[in-house]
Amino acid sequence: MIILIWNALLFLRTSTETELTKRAATTAILLATITQDAVIAKDLSGLESFLINAINAPELVYIRIRNNKHVLAEAGQNSLLKKPFHPDKLFKDVSDGVYDTFAEIEVAGSKLGRIEIGISTEQQGLYISKARQKISTIALVEMALCALFSFLLGSLLVRRLQELQKATERIAGGDLEFRIKVTAKDEIGKVAESFNLMAKSLKKDNIKRLRAEKTLATEKERLAVTLRSVGDGVIATDKSGNVVLLNKVAEKLTGWKTEEATGLPLEEVFHIINEQTRKKCENPVNKVLANGQIVGLANHTALITKDGRELSIADSAAPILDIKSEVIGVVLVFRDITDQVMTEKELFNLFTSISPKVHEAVTSGQYSKALTLMLEMKEPVDAFFDQVMVMAEDPLVKQNRLNMLTGLGELILQVGDISKFQE
Repeated sequence: MIILIWNALLFLRTSTETELTKRAATTAILLATITQDAVIAKDLSGLESFLINAINAPELVYIRIRNNKHVLAEAGQNSLLKKPFHPDKLFKDVSDGVYDTFAEIEVAGSKLGRIEIGISTEQQGLYISKARQKISTIALVEMALCALFSFLLGSLLVRRLQELQKATERIAGGDLEFRIKVTAKDEIGKVAESFNLMAKSLKKDNIKRLRAEKTLATEKERLAVTLRSVGDGVIATDKSGNVVLLNKVAEKLTGWKTEEATGLPLEEVFHIINEQTRKKCENPVNKVLANGQIVGLANHTALITKDGRELSIADSAAPILDIKSEVIGVVLVFRDITDQVMTEKELFNLFTSISPKVHEAVTSGQYSKALTLMLEMKEPVDAFFDQVMVMAEDPLVKQNRLNMLTGLGELILQVGDISKFQE
């Protein structure tokens, strides 16, 4: 706006100044033509009479006619006539409020003199000043109107943007039912429509999330109940072999609390050795992470607890797979079989001690003695078979159980035909 006003004023001033210089030049030429004959005739009284009438023309402040030697006649303001004549080539050269110019008086190419005139620039300045005032006033009014319009428009935009901000805060606060009232089809109206669509989408996503969270909570509770109800120890690790979970049985068997063990390498929490060689056993989790398959502990595996106790254990480890069937961790299930191993050893020792006696009685024909020995063995034999059935699902003591079963079979073969015991 300021640049526009400045250019308008500059154009007005330039146009006015150009018009003034053209009018001054035309006036000087016209006066030179009119006074040409009087100058030739040296009619001084006629020149003076003409100048007295001509000086009454608007804006003319002085007129001077001279030949090549001296002034022939002059009229106008004395203060200006007394000054040396210096023509103004451009309007900007004016310094005394009078534009000075001249025109040659020529006849057949011969210069007889010249006419010098001065035109006041006061009216020109007043005209430009009034124009400047009017343009400035108009500009100020326009600027005020623009400012008022901008204020009203800005207030409207700010209010609508504040509505968007409040709506955003409502949504952020969890009010997914809130919607913005769309009152226009402009850009902000389109933003409001997009916002409402976003809020609707967020509501749907939130419903899905709540359902998923509810399902997850149910699954977590089910997992927690399952882990509490499992009689075996359960340890879960991440894909790096670090502990992430222990159930209560695992805490009891290892001596480690979940909060203590979480993040530690499994070898530090689940320290296992071979009972016979006393060497450290290979970590079953590492095997699972390496091949992605279920693995079990070797025979004669013992767990060294946090407080230094030694427990005979049986376990198996399986990979935890994600939806892409990639291994993301390992679950280790183990139980204390110390009592079972001790019972197995005692039973094996019992049969080892009785078997030679029965064999000797049968060989010597003392069947009654052999039957008595067998009847005395009934209760431990029944307990033996019960123990074998209890441990039948344990793959890690399978070989020992097979050895005991084989020994029992050999013992029956040594007794021979069961009909002999009826004698």
